[in-house]
Amino acid sequence: MLIAHRGVWCPRMENKIQGIRKASRCVGAVEVDVRLNSTGTPVLCHDLTLRDGRYNDSFKDLCNVPESMHIVLDLKCHGGNEAVVLADVISERIKDSHHTWELCSSDQRCVERLLNLNHGFPVGLMSSGVTPYVLDYPPLDFVSLEHDCVDEDDIRTLKGMGLRVYLWNAERWRKYPTLVDGLIKNYVYSDLRIHPGLGKESDGDGDEPSHLV
Repeated sequence: MLIAHRGVWCPRMENKIQGIRKASRCVGAVEVDVRLNSTGTPVLCHDLTLRDGRYNDSFKDLCNVPESMHIVLDLKCHGGNEAVVLADVISERIKDSHHTWELCSSDQRCVERLLNLNHGFPVGLMSSGVTPYVLDYPPLDFVSLEHDCVDEDDIRTLKGMGLRVYLWNAERWRKYPTLVDGLIKNYVYSDLRIHPGLGKESDGDGDEPSHLV
């Protein structure tokens, strides 16, 4: 599965609902960043320094987009207290949403909280590599790993544990092991010309359409 990193990858378009909607029509899922602004409202934003930006789209508006989308939601936390609060807020907000959600964070405290909540959505960890936490924590549903930090043996080990494996910022991967469940890649508008259904599923041999790699 191809996963569009932050929707559309270009200045002032990352984590914007317009780009997320466009990307979701062309690839299998969209990776989206969410964090709390200084008033405690969840907004679509990657950088802490930009969390109060006037042009940030609201997470509520993303939940209310009419068409159903597959979203890999990366919860960005600033400290342990916020990790718990963000997990609670997001889990409650998505209960009535018709999107397909996968929830993850690089903050283990946030992941722990997500795993303990009764929301029913898959939970994963974002990590640079295969850590003891990943290997010793079977309740995870998936891991999202930096592609340069894992090899095929790592992937086989994780798949043997029943985990889905996504690789992020995998720009150079034209082919990848068939065991990998998804590649998170950067796409600009020219990459996302509308071809209905294209990129929704891999054909199983690791080859992807040339205009999307």
